[in-house]
Amino acid sequence: MFQLLPLLFVLWGADPTPFLSGPTEAARLNPPTEGRTWVRGRAVQPAGTPATLWALQLAEEDLFKASEKTRENQPVSAQPPVPAELGWLAGMNYPDIPIVFDETVVTYLKHFRFNPGGRATIRSWIEHSGRYRAMILNVLARHRLPSALLYIAMIESGFEVGTRSSAGALGLWQFMPDGAKVYGLRQSHFVDQRMDPELSTEAVMLYFADLKYRFHNWPVALAAYNCGYGRMLQSIRRYQSNDFWKLQKYENALPRETQLYVPKWIAVAIADLNRDRFMIPKPNMHPAYAFDAVLAPGGMTFSQVARLAGVGEDEIRDLNPEYTRRRLPPEQKWARVRLPWGRKSAFEIALGKLSPQWADFQLHRVQFGETLDSVAARFGTSTAKLRSMNQLQSSAEVVPGVTLVVPKTAKLEEPVRAEPKTPFVAVPGDVAVPDGTVRMFYRTSPGDTLEILVDGLGVKEEDLISWNHLNPEAALPSGMVLQIFLTPAAANHKALFPADTVKVVPIDGEEFIAHYLERYDRVRILHTLTANQKLDRVAEKYGTTVTSIRTINKAHSFATGTTIIVYAKKSRVPGKVTPPAPAPEKPSNPGQPGQPGDPGKPDEPESGPSPVKEPDPGLESGNKPTDSADPPVEKPVVPEAEKPAEKPAEKPAEKPAEKPAEKPAEKPAEKPVEKPVEKPAEKPAEKPAEKPVEKPGGPESKDSGEPRSGLARRLADVSRVLINLAPRLSLTTQLKRDQLSSSGRVWVGLPAEDPLPAPSTVPAPPPGPVPSPVPGKEDRP
Repeated sequence: MFQLLPLLFVLWGADPTPFLSGPTEAARLNPPTEGRTWVRGRAVQPAGTPATLWALQLAEEDLFKASEKTRENQPVSAQPPVPAELGWLAGMNYPDIPIVFDETVVTYLKHFRFNPGGRATIRSWIEHSGRYRAMILNVLARHRLPSALLYIAMIESGFEVGTRSSAGALGLWQFMPDGAKVYGLRQSHFVDQRMDPELSTEAVMLYFADLKYRFHNWPVALAAYNCGYGRMLQSIRRYQSNDFWKLQKYENALPRETQLYVPKWIAVAIADLNRDRFMIPKPNMHPAYAFDAVLAPGGMTFSQVARLAGVGEDEIRDLNPEYTRRRLPPEQKWARVRLPWGRKSAFEIALGKLSPQWADFQLHRVQFGETLDSVAARFGTSTAKLRSMNQLQSSAEVVPGVTLVVPKTAKLEEPVRAEPKTPFVAVPGDVAVPDGTVRMFYRTSPGDTLEILVDGLGVKEEDLISWNHLNPEAALPSGMVLQIFLTPAAANHKALFPADTVKVVPIDGEEFIAHYLERYDRVRILHTLTANQKLDRVAEKYGTTVTSIRTINKAHSFATGTTIIVYAKKSRVPGKVTPPAPAPEKPSNPGQPGQPGDPGKPDEPESGPSPVKEPDPGLESGNKPTDSADPPVEKPVVPEAEKPAEKPAEKPAEKPAEKPAEKPAEKPAEKPVEKPVEKPAEKPAEKPAEKPVEKPGGPESKDSGEPRSGLARRLADVSRVLINLAPRLSLTTQLKRDQLSSSGRVWVGLPAEDPLPAPSTVPAPPPGPVPSPVPGKEDRP
């Protein structure tokens, strides 16, 4: 009869047992196994449900034998005396574990006693322990373990189930993911049982028992709990000692955190059992949980559960922290959920009246290659809706195998992955297609790893790395396009797209660079540095930065005459040079190039290289060296022909080349050589001081028939000097730097106003249109 009294008190309205469901709920006897299917390599069978009140009472007595004295929880008979320096602890209450007054333990005891911050910390921990203290002590007694293990949760998490370490440990007992799986704690997108106070406590009891069985000593066992079983074995074997207090003294036997872990545990246990000696005022203990456990349909949201139970959603969330997405696991038909004490009946009545159409969702298991966008497209919804329904923090959570809830609509017949948006794919240039395989491409999604790709594509990890020059230790950002070589029979995966749907180019090749420069409206040009030319001037001229120039050319500084690569804005690249005609006439369309098909108009090469290869040198004489053009200047002086030869000379567009009309084959070689000869001499003629030089080298001297080899050399030297001095000379007409080429010619589209020559110096114009985009001296009437 006396055994039924506790049960009768509960049934008559007494306060429920802390952190336990109501006595009429048989599920309260199932936490040791519920939801855990595989523990320490063995399948777990759920406990049976008692059929009668007598069976329920007997099961409860067997489950919570807190008063039973065992070898493990009996007080240790021989405890060391309190050191003299800790005289204020004389006559203290000892915990049920062996005590060692190590210097680290003493330091912690003084910290909790004399330091205000230390006293505040220990008081806060004691207050938070009220929430789970009764539940943990009951489980410890049932497993016949020392009650002092309660303080492991105190120093691990401060009794906060949501505590997460930087290493990924989570929950009251800071289980790591792999260790939690060994002891039966499930982890999925919707549930993480490391945050379940009951199940995680049951699991950690098995872990403590295993460690004690392996090491036979609590300090060593708990040191292994902190640093890992393998790390502890390694230290014991290396330093030939299984005594924690000896290993703690060695230089590198244990991690620093582990050296402090056991002393802190002992000090916290002593402080809690002797609060008056540590001047800890009466703590305001957090109330213990009192709840009813019910079964609710899987997939129901916290808001729906709260509405049926008539409570706030936050109360449901606080009582069920293991459900991490504010939704019961949708893959389960029924899920155990805790309700505030006394709300079970109201919930069950409301659940019975719930319409069968309450579930507005269906389940979808993410396949390899699917993204959040593709799932949303398949079910005709938006990514924002899917994020809200599944409480997604990042797209990286959508990985193969994850079960998502999606709107209850018919599936749309769409591929897993949309057609590739990028028709341009760059691949390593040194990787060839192996024989018997075809090249396929895969675009990475958020959350992809090498393990996921290897498993989903059925290839070897080393092959995937070598095919794409990957670093196996680095992450795979979304949006990368990886090449995969598969046999034709295996190249049919929905997440892959073939090589014939994209344009494949080698990485860092000319086509690759041109493609991306085109996207950013830039041009790759070559620029030769002149004397005393600074990089900032070059960067400003081409609309780029000094840092970009140094990065592209992989150097910090450059010597004079160095040709560098510049990614210039298209708007900063100068136009093409059109040389003046030797026998100019007034063009029918001044200021524009000659019409196509003109016999006097040279082909495109006469205007020099394209802007990509030849930048605008401005007034920098070093960009187009004239030394190489000086010696050939003397060659065209020898064949002095009559004036009719001037007409075909328009092709090379150089006056000295007009004379030898009899040798058309030699003209192309003479064209670029004579560019810097005649026109530069005419530019300085604008200045009064240069007029004496202009007379012998001007148009009047064409028909004189005098040998001009020495004169041409002198004119070239004078022209080079004047071009370098042009920015500092006050010309009659101010010319912009972009209007001059290295040989002094005016750029197309930017005509310069030059002084008109005497009318008598203009030769008779030849018949037919002559291209003259920029009216110069000879072009004016």
